Amino acid sequence: MSDVAFLGPEGTFTHQAALAFGDQAGALVPLDAIGAVYRAVEDEQAGLGVVPIENSVEGYVTSSLDVLLNSTNALAVGEASVDVSFQAFQRPGSSVPQVIVSHPHALAQCRRYIDELGLPTRTAESTATACRDLADGEIGIGAAICGPLYGLDVVQKTVEDFPGAQTRFLLLANRAEGLRRARALKPDVPVQTMLAITPTRTGPGVLAQICTGFAERGINLTSLMSRPLKVQQARYSFIFTVQSHPSTPAMKAALNESFEAGHWVKFLGAYPAPAIADATDLVSSVPAGSVHGDADTDLLDV
Repeated sequence: MSDVAFLGPEGTFTHQAALAFGDQAGALVPLDAIGAVYRAVEDEQAGLGVVPIENSVEGYVTSSLDVLLNSTNALAVGEASVDVSFQAFQRPGSSVPQVIVSHPHALAQCRRYIDELGLPTRTAESTATACRDLADGEIGIGAAICGPLYGLDVVQKTVEDFPGAQTRFLLLANRAEGLRRARALKPDVPVQTMLAITPTRTGPGVLAQICTGFAERGINLTSLMSRPLKVQQARYSFIFTVQSHPSTPAMKAALNESFEAGHWVKFLGAYPAPAIADATDLVSSVPAGSVHGDADTDLLDV
């Protein structure tokens, strides 16, 4: 069993995700920043690490993506999703609330509740930190586990704007262990591969050509995220998540197209593909104002 570093303290949703990897985990080690989790894995101070990567309400955790993108010794080796539901807490005997405290993502997901109370907000490093360090006259927003963990009273349950939200978390390992696990994946079982492609040129069709290379070979693209190159304006690395073993002939052929075009390619990890539930209520989830059009629809009329 390997020690597992995670974004702490205890009581964060990342803590819950780390518990979800219990079959692979030894001691759980809370750290105070996402970057610290990556460094613990890269320096082999911890055998594994758990970091948030995407929330179904707030989108990608760009700080985590950027560290993964620029890491030289960490790879993704697993994924888990955690249901995200928030509760509001106070210290027992606390006075009338004057401020609401939580992580910025949590505050953004509980705007309706915050607006109803009409109180100012203060940000904390994590939801668990907000609850652990609650002062008199403060309401903390965090996971249900924070109540018993820090001896808090529940002010209100289910204060999130969108019940049913989830956050995806990546399990990290150092590069040697990540490559060992990737090579051990069987080609005949569903595998998810993450990679970054940085085009050497810009212009119409560059990204489309990369995507077509996957589509023409029957490789399903489940996620595409762009991250700017930090020192060049309007230049990007594109992070792809595809459903394919990294060593299949189809994947190799798709990547060869990028190599032949002169693009830079970086392997970010591979792991068993998680089950994806079918969308049961897509209509209520599409952006407000979206319409179904016909072939003659003018974009300016949409």
